[in-house]
Amino acid sequence: MQKAKHGNMRHLLEEIQGLEKQVAAMLRRAEKRFLFSILDGKVAFDPKMKKAHKAHRLGNWSYLRSTPFIQLAAALVVYAFVVPALILDGAAYAYQALVFPVFNIDKVKRSDYISFDRGKLLYLNHIERFNCDYCAYVNGLMAYICEMAARSEQFFCPIRHAIKTLGLNQRHNYFLPYGDAANYRADLLKLQRQLRKRA
Repeated sequence: MQKAKHGNMRHLLEEIQGLEKQVAAMLRRAEKRFLFSILDGKVAFDPKMKKAHKAHRLGNWSYLRSTPFIQLAAALVVYAFVVPALILDGAAYAYQALVFPVFNIDKVKRSDYISFDRGKLLYLNHIERFNCDYCAYVNGLMAYICEMAARSEQFFCPIRHAIKTLGLNQRHNYFLPYGDAANYRADLLKLQRQLRKRA
């Protein structure tokens, strides 16, 4: 009975992954009207679209004049977060470099999580592009670290929580049932093997 439930859950999770892929494909099809392509990992716009983008750009000074002073002042607090973000980035790099090889865990590829492609949008002025790059860096960094933490959790303690919390990583649904003492050791080894680097 327990195995049947486990099989049904895996089937549902596979269906969810399939639906997520369908949504991503639909979004890509919808974006085709904006005439851009991705070549060797870089965004390229059709020349006509570039010209149209520039026509919609608000100049830097106009942008600053139209922004309320309180928002400009608050931006200083936002930008100040770059210091702890850089420290966190360095700490995450060191953690992965030192810990993952010891346990033979496949490393998280940083470039899969941080992308500065919004700088190609010519309807954004220099300030807006800087803001977009800043957001891309900080949010990408958090996603990169979350995946690193998720792989660590899968290796060291892949047990689902009994008390549900928000923001659980995507691997959590594949973790071991809370309270399943009989299968814990064998299933733990299976989940650890999934993280091993392919030789």
